[in-house]
Amino acid sequence: MGKRQKYYVVWRGVQPGIYLTWEECEHQVKGFPNPKYKAFDTEAEAMAAYADPDYKLGKPKDTPP
Repeated sequence: MGKRQKYYVVWRGVQPGIYLTWEECEHQVKGFPNPKYKAFDTEAEAMAAYADPDYKLGKPKDTPP
């Protein structure tokens, strides 16, 4: 079984964005004060998280009653 592609979102780092390898992501966050980043399994999840200001700020999603 091959290695699955991950998508790395960097919200706070040298250059915020979405990266395809850990090495690219690490270059953006290593040594950066208080970096914020996370890996996702799909490009769609990464893009949605990167675009969502609540996700970026770590705010919980509203849940239906």
